[in-house]
Amino acid sequence: MQYKLCTDADIQLIRSHIAGHVAGKPKLSANKFWHVSIITALNSHHDKINELASIRFASDMNEALMMFYSIDKWKTQEDDNEKQKSVKKTIDPL
Repeated sequence: MQYKLCTDADIQLIRSHIAGHVAGKPKLSANKFWHVSIITALNSHHDKINELASIRFASDMNEALMMFYSIDKWKTQEDDNEKQKSVKKTIDPL
């Protein structure tokens, strides 16, 4: 949904779905929010919610939770050189 195209009714609907501690606001701890995607303003909040929710989801589904991490590295000049060497080995049959 693009904000520019939202009507006043759309904005009211979106605002009615913002969780909070005020009476009448949805609570993230409610059962209906246990296995749904949540939009947050900060990635750090999103990451923590995902961390906690994935543990709960695995427990609810009686599944083992496997943690893994990727290791990223900066591209180097050697990477470019290797790509150039592999391109030169390619032979055009025509």
